[in-house]
Amino acid sequence: PRMTHMLLITADIACGTIKECDCGQFTKFQPLPLLDCCWITFFRYIPTEVFRSNPKGLYKSFCDGWAIVWGAIESLLRKRQAPTISQVIKEIHESGADHRKWNHFVEKGGNIQFALDALFDSTRNVLVLGDDDLWEYCEFQDEIEAQPATPFDGAFDVARVKCLGITDDNFPNISRGPYHHNFYDD
Repeated sequence: PRMTHMLLITADIACGTIKECDCGQFTKFQPLPLLDCCWITFFRYIPTEVFRSNPKGLYKSFCDGWAIVWGAIESLLRKRQAPTISQVIKEIHESGADHRKWNHFVEKGGNIQFALDALFDSTRNVLVLGDDDLWEYCEFQDEIEAQPATPFDGAFDVARVKCLGITDDNFPNISRGPYHHNFYDD
């Protein structure tokens, strides 16, 4: 329960920040140059190849798609359901999300796996280091520690393997961020 609660905090803050701040920086029908995209919440977990395949920059629809993913993850965690890739897809389809924005996100290289990677990595950093770019443990310490403790509260790699459906066969194909983007060479 403590890890689930921490994951929910991460998803809640990420979803709110992306929807309210990050997506608001885009101009409709105008790509945002790649140099200006790097500050968007958890974009560092999207592989550089995705950005490079969109050399003119990213459109607001891509950011909106990223927000849709985070909203689905947050919703599942609120329902105390595991945010597996299949569950996130199901939640997106059942949520009434704008499928045009979702499809744009996927067509331009967006992937649920990138958000799940960010979710587990960032939350683990908060537990182990006390903070990550998004939030600090001390801000929610009483709330987190009010949850029952379990032996799996720090097992972020186990949760990552289960939610991403990692097997011996697909392990080499699963990307892992954060990526250190360098768009200054372009």
